[in-house]
Amino acid sequence: MSHGIHFPHSKYYIRRIRVQEGSELVKIAKEAGYKVIKDKYSENTMIIEFPVKKEYFTRGKADVSIWEQAENAALYQKYWSDNQVSVTVSFKDEEKNDIKYLLQSFEDELKAISFLPLKEHGYEQAPFEEISEEEYQRLSKYLKPLYLENVKEQARGQIFCDSEDCEIHINKNT
Repeated sequence: MSHGIHFPHSKYYIRRIRVQEGSELVKIAKEAGYKVIKDKYSENTMIIEFPVKKEYFTRGKADVSIWEQAENAALYQKYWSDNQVSVTVSFKDEEKNDIKYLLQSFEDELKAISFLPLKEHGYEQAPFEEISEEEYQRLSKYLKPLYLENVKEQARGQIFCDSEDCEIHINKNT
């Protein structure tokens, strides 16, 4: 499996997750041997790097066209969510001129779509970075399991607002 409806980045890659600087997860990740670094783009944010090996890898982002990625998103939006699906289409340099035609072709099927060059996109600390099997072995060799069952932090849920009022949940036990 991969995140969302996207194809896996590659067979071996680094997955970067951003967390608040004071999060319990920072300490736990460091103790387990994961690389934790300061986010270059956001104050009070740390990045935890996870080396990943996709066990049942058949095809990744480099193996599929922008057309297949867009069709996949359109089908999920129509038959699964009946709403907008979040999709970032990774494109190869030779596909960049097709983006205009892809947008025209899918204008009635997708509510939103993002594009990101597969390589040489200029983003430091990108969420995904392809690595070799040797690099994966080196990065994961001394990692310990992450024990998260005692973590007390919870993601802050969404607050829903319309033109008349907002739905806000307050936890009185914290």
